[in-house]
Amino acid sequence: MSSSANNRQLPDSINEYQVLSILGEGATSTVFKVKKDNDLYAIKLMKDISRDGDKAAELRFRKEAGILSQFNSDYIPR
Repeated sequence: MSSSANNRQLPDSINEYQVLSILGEGATSTVFKVKKDNDLYAIKLMKDISRDGDKAAELRFRKEAGILSQFNSDYIPR
């Protein structure tokens, strides 16, 4: 995990999920460990890069989500 992830204050929640920690962070997204009803999940959020006009990053993010949504596995968060 990058040092910027360690120094950044976590949001209390993402929608109805309680944010526990950052699992990983890259150039275009952050993956959070979250909890809802005593179940643990991972939520990947795209960083706000829209102001830079990075449409290619947005397309990659959407493509990844589309591909992962086709799988049914205990090891792939939905």
